[in-house]
Amino acid sequence: MIDYPRNSNREILSVHDQEEQRHKWRKPKPASLLNVRARVTETICLSGFTKGSTMPSTWGLKLSLTDVLIASLAAWRLTHLLWGEDGPWNCFVRLRKLAGSSIAGQILDCFYCLSIWIALPLGWWIGATWLDRAIAWMAISGAAILLERITSTRNVSAAPADWREDSASPPE
Repeated sequence: MIDYPRNSNREILSVHDQEEQRHKWRKPKPASLLNVRARVTETICLSGFTKGSTMPSTWGLKLSLTDVLIASLAAWRLTHLLWGEDGPWNCFVRLRKLAGSSIAGQILDCFYCLSIWIALPLGWWIGATWLDRAIAWMAISGAAILLERITSTRNVSAAPADWREDSASPPE
């Protein structure tokens, strides 16, 4: 026979009530880094979250940082491949030439534009709700753009200002 935890009236206690009773008489410990870490771990375990699950956020997002990171790397790679590389047998060069100056060609010529369209299916894939998908979409595209700026050898800064003094009018 299983002996379930009971209260003073011999009623079977729920898991929540058991936890309340267990913590009722506990003395507060001095706050230290180890105690805080133990309390956070205990809170996470009591709330039903296990290792590998996503933590709840204030917006209710269910995005995993790992998923966003992997999708961002994939978006950067695909975008860079279509935008700036020749590919085997010049297949991506031919694709860009085939697109020409159409809307698809303009998207293929702009890394920022292309990263948005590449990130769209990836954000849809890793998001669980509409809000997750919209935020993941923009986060993946933004991360791909940041990666391109970090790794790019091209100078994307603005052209220097052309300054000339007119020699006809002397300074006053």
